[in-house]
Amino acid sequence: MNIKRELETKVSIASGIYLNDIDIDPLTIKAIMINEVVPYDPVQDFYGVPDADYLKTTIPLLQGAGAEVMSIERF
Repeated sequence: MNIKRELETKVSIASGIYLNDIDIDPLTIKAIMINEVVPYDPVQDFYGVPDADYLKTTIPLLQGAGAEVMSIERF
């Protein structure tokens, strides 16, 4: 399932909104994270660069809660 295509079919294509163009298998989802504030630069989002700012704070928080998280690919 492609997140961007799925959302665009539900709410149509909107200007000024950045949707992650990623493919996921819904059966592999273990947690859902909702951003309170989307970064100005999309590469700093969860699915941006491997060392994105969001991941620098989120991964340690998840590790502190006992999750064995090393990267966005291994939640």
